[in-house]
Amino acid sequence: MRWVSVMLVVGCASSEASGGGDATAGPSGPDVGAADAADDTRGAADLEAPPEDAADQPLPPAPVSGTVRIFGPPGGPLEGAKISILEHPELTASTDAAGEYRFEAVPAGDVTLVMAAEGYPENQLGTLTSNGAALTGCDFQAVSHGIYDLFALLTESEPDPARCQISTTVTRFFEGDLPVVHGEPGATAVTVPEIPTAPIYFNADVLPTPGLDETTVDGGVVWTNVTPGDYVLEARKEGVQFSPVRIKCRAGVLVNAAPPRGIQGLNPGSGYSE
Repeated sequence: MRWVSVMLVVGCASSEASGGGDATAGPSGPDVGAADAADDTRGAADLEAPPEDAADQPLPPAPVSGTVRIFGPPGGPLEGAKISILEHPELTASTDAAGEYRFEAVPAGDVTLVMAAEGYPENQLGTLTSNGAALTGCDFQAVSHGIYDLFALLTESEPDPARCQISTTVTRFFEGDLPVVHGEPGATAVTVPEIPTAPIYFNADVLPTPGLDETTVDGGVVWTNVTPGDYVLEARKEGVQFSPVRIKCRAGVLVNAAPPRGIQGLNPGSGYSE
């Protein structure tokens, strides 16, 4: 469920990336098919292509870093959280007193970061792509079991331990810092492959509201009790293109692909104000 995406304002970015693009997937929109988006994993914020004479050279390992902060009271950094990488289980890190963690050398390719800490449900980011440069700002927000249960009540669902909960934010185009009003309203969220249950959108007061049929200025959306597997999350709004995000749904895990690593607008839309 999208219990963390409304508050997470910093996502994972390449040290050479800029703007509001996503480093894991290419643009999609009204004129780009969902299947095409699922196959395109380059993205607006990817690094520049290597020189032709280096095309056959393997990409070097690179650092990956971020923070873990507590969602809701008392807030602040979470010390002692264990961070692992789904594709490289031999690599682990722990957060320090500032809630920070760092991997010095992560092999190129898919990077799916996972957070585990006592008192908090397992939390997983969207799947990123390491292409030889540092990935920074790969940030988690830790949701207590109490808040997890509260949002389960609001979404009118009982989390199934054999399935995952998926959360993301359809984020407006921006340059520089993520704006306070960061959702792209009036968009519809879709998945590839299609998830049978309808998405639940968050209202403007940052509460999941069954029955809404599109995003509000919050931008939040959640799919509950999803069958494990690989998915691509996308959005549709006339006149706006979005970069989709890849996620790996695993049983019992909360997957939160939050801004700017959620479904990211690639050009200005409408319907919001500062």
